[in-house]
Amino acid sequence: MLNKISLILLLFNALGTVQAQDFAYRTFKDTRIINAHSVETLPKSKLDIRIGHRFGDLFGAGGGWTTFYGLESAADVMIGGEYGITNNLTAGVYRSKGTGELRQLVNGVAKYRILRQQSDAPSAISLTGVGIFSISAMEKIQSKATLPVS
Repeated sequence: MLNKISLILLLFNALGTVQAQDFAYRTFKDTRIINAHSVETLPKSKLDIRIGHRFGDLFGAGGGWTTFYGLESAADVMIGGEYGITNNLTAGVYRSKGTGELRQLVNGVAKYRILRQQSDAPSAISLTGVGIFSISAMEKIQSKATLPVS
């Protein structure tokens, strides 16, 4: 039992100590959590370029070995970037392939940090507002259906 405790303590020491101040200034280490936005904004004058890829079906229709279990099927591809206008305001533009009927999308995002947790404040809350819009760059499809004349 003593050897297990010693090993755990040695592991924590090797990994380094975590200081409370690190958590008080940054809630997350990135502006994204997988594909969703976090409360973090980019620092002033910083540019973040991103390339995203969503894979196809792992199994089932369109999946399996023929598409290397979805890795060769691009369900959606996105490329773009965000820029830190101020430490509290980030804006970005992305282009994505899209899926289904909504394709060739131009996506815009604006993030404004309203409240940031501080080590000397009694509150440990971070609050950021995010606005997102999408515009399709596809050509308009003309309907061939005719209305009956009465």
